[in-house]
Amino acid sequence: MDFLRAEYLSDFVKSGGSAVKFAVADDGAKVRALLRNGALAEGYAVASVDAGDVRAHMIDKVFHEVARQIDWDAGRLRDPRLSWPRLLGSRTRAI
Repeated sequence: MDFLRAEYLSDFVKSGGSAVKFAVADDGAKVRALLRNGALAEGYAVASVDAGDVRAHMIDKVFHEVARQIDWDAGRLRDPRLSWPRLLGSRTRAI
């Protein structure tokens, strides 16, 4: 978890990168808890999809399951530092 946190969560992804990682382990609950706690500690919204419950080969089903788990009203995904002008940089202009 230390490697994932240092290399992905606190640096690469926060700098605008993206990554999808899959974990398969004998003790799935323990691994899931470690990943969840590490991501929450870095300020990320977290969702968990189990292929036994969701048809993982159907991306729309995966998307809907992730969207169902996010508390959209809590504003966790809103960050004033990530406004559209900042995200788009010099490509923005007043209309």
